[in-house]
Amino acid sequence: MLFDFRFRPIEQVGAWGTPPDLSLSWFGLTDGYYRLQVGSENLFAYTEQISKHWATNDPAFSGASVDYYVVRLWEDVCAILPDVMEPIPSDFLRLVSGRNPAIRQVLQTVGTWWQGLADDEMAGENEEIYYAAITWASSRNLDSLYLRGGPRIWIFSHDDTVTIAWDNRGLEIDGIEVWSARCGSYSMSRSKFLEEIRSFDRRLLAQMQERVDQVCADWRRPEIHIDFEQLRIEQIERGQTLPLALRASPTSVDWERVQAALRKVANF
Repeated sequence: MLFDFRFRPIEQVGAWGTPPDLSLSWFGLTDGYYRLQVGSENLFAYTEQISKHWATNDPAFSGASVDYYVVRLWEDVCAILPDVMEPIPSDFLRLVSGRNPAIRQVLQTVGTWWQGLADDEMAGENEEIYYAAITWASSRNLDSLYLRGGPRIWIFSHDDTVTIAWDNRGLEIDGIEVWSARCGSYSMSRSKFLEEIRSFDRRLLAQMQERVDQVCADWRRPEIHIDFEQLRIEQIERGQTLPLALRASPTSVDWERVQAALRKVANF
């Protein structure tokens, strides 16, 4: 199972706000744990060292899975799906595949070049070069900025293959590596990847339907306000998230321009 998750029990879900103004929404009710399992690697598993470090301040902390709102992972996957499904040229495969994908080093080189420009050079042709060199990758980057030292994960497709690449080398907090999955890539067929996303979508919506029904029928935390009607409406609306993502157009990319930018800045 590529996308694995479990919800925190309803009675343990934390409310938003401060007393007496506490509330919960559909988003908040997805509070739980999730994993991104690629082969033997869980891309959202913390290292044993950082888990022990954080547990000194929070004895309940466990690094086996990310503890956050499950819907956030689902939203972020759906957000990049149109670009993920748009194939990258063969020349770019060497950046994103293998045991040590080079994408992070290339993007780092581009960033260093950009930061090294004088203020008056960050415009015109140089600005166009910079955005051409990074946008193709950033539009396929799985957002994780909401996490402490969030992992670097990209998802690409080429022909009938989808590749997930990650490179968390150098991602440290207090001098300790954050993620157990350091660097690598994992590939599967396009049909298998879409099957995994549809499975994630079905399981999330089905389990949330159970939660919505339970909360609306018998809410036992009266100190926390919930708009029950809005909860029912959002449950229906959320059912359109994946279908809309599957029909959406990808970001337009001039690959020749991207190649020219990377040649100029990163010796691609």
